[in-house]
Amino acid sequence: MRNEHGFITPFALAIVLIFTVYCSYQLQLLKSEQLFLNEMEKMIVLETLMQRGIVDIISEINTRPSQSFSGTFTYEDGQVNYNISFENESMYVVTMSVAIVSGTVRNATFHYDNIQKTVIEWQEANVSESIVSYGIYGSRKNYCWSVDKS
Repeated sequence: MRNEHGFITPFALAIVLIFTVYCSYQLQLLKSEQLFLNEMEKMIVLETLMQRGIVDIISEINTRPSQSFSGTFTYEDGQVNYNISFENESMYVVTMSVAIVSGTVRNATFHYDNIQKTVIEWQEANVSESIVSYGIYGSRKNYCWSVDKS
């Protein structure tokens, strides 16, 4: 028989250490994935509320032409506060703030042409992010956005 005293204990400790490192790595991945999914859920809810708010705001503009007004739409997942400024006979400037139940807020400003029924310019910002500005050229038909690719 060989002298194997002192070989099994360090080998077992090395295996346990490798297993522990692997388990902690997997737990960290799980935690990151859960945080990512929670943030994605918030973003989807915010985006959905923003789209519902836009549709409702545009219908409010169509029911009250040539007026500046403000208001709030309350939905199950949060609320949309808006302020509509009448700029000229066809142009409205809409500032909206979308807040969900968890407290996340997203702000947007857009110019709406009531004659062409199009959103001319869109500016958006989260409370903690800088403003992202880009133009949307298209029109809303049957509560869906259609974008011209010209």
